[in-house]
Amino acid sequence: MKDTDIIPFIPALRGFSFKLCKNNFEAEDVVQNAILKAIKHKNHFQEGTNLKAWLFSIVKTCYLDTLRKPKTKFSKSNTVFVEKLCDSYFLSICNENNAFSNLECETILSVINGLDSRLKDSFNLYLQGFKYDEIAEQLNIPVGTVKNRMFVARSDIQHELRKLGYDR
Repeated sequence: MKDTDIIPFIPALRGFSFKLCKNNFEAEDVVQNAILKAIKHKNHFQEGTNLKAWLFSIVKTCYLDTLRKPKTKFSKSNTVFVEKLCDSYFLSICNENNAFSNLECETILSVINGLDSRLKDSFNLYLQGFKYDEIAEQLNIPVGTVKNRMFVARSDIQHELRKLGYDR
């Protein structure tokens, strides 16, 4: 494999990465990391096998690595539900039965997107790894307000998911 063999697959890798990340900037970072890894480890590619599939698996691994990396240190008590939510999302991405996992992902994301915009903004920033004080600064609100919004958002999400049968 030559480094230039990767070039025709870049648009497809970007599309796949965006489907995973749902964010253009993160998706581009994942693709760039994947291409660097592919070039660095090209000796691991077995000639005669599917290069596109190999590259897609590298993109998926790079994406999963971004999920695994702790972005900030959170207190355990404040993140139990968030971790369960992220684990559910993580499992649904990894699950080979995409029909069920996509439905579950869509359900969870629709519940989050159904939050009041103030709650959703705070909650999404928190899921991205921002600390309460960083969220307060970005949204130009007091830290106490962020804490309250996070509490209400988690409660609302839990309530809605329970109504939909997600008691796990």
